[in-house]
Amino acid sequence: MEKELNLESIAKGAVSGHNWAQNYVITDEVSWNNLWRTTYSNTTPMPEMPKIDFSKEMVLAIYLGKKNTGGYSTFVEGVYEYDDRVLVSARETTPQQGRKLLMVLTAPYTIVKTERVNKEVNFDISELD
Repeated sequence: MEKELNLESIAKGAVSGHNWAQNYVITDEVSWNNLWRTTYSNTTPMPEMPKIDFSKEMVLAIYLGKKNTGGYSTFVEGVYEYDDRVLVSARETTPQQGRKLLMVLTAPYTIVKTERVNKEVNFDISELD
């Protein structure tokens, strides 16, 4: 049986200090602090890190890695709990062919929080048409 979990956006952007593609499930303060500092390592001043109650919440993050142009982004559509796992449904946008793009290095990401569930978390990221 599927249950949709509430989610709240924490941060989203096209540029970050996190230059490799990776998905995260963060369930503790130390990991959260490390991820936040990496994300904003190229930003001065660094934004204040949002408080997370890890006894009730977990953080889900998607990083697309370094891109050579603008036009990339990602967002979470929904988070669903099943009997044996949690599924993060997300989308990735890519530049449209033939469209003028900024020639700039980017590293798109999105970070959300949802209720903590102690199950395996899977990410399903599909390209937005």
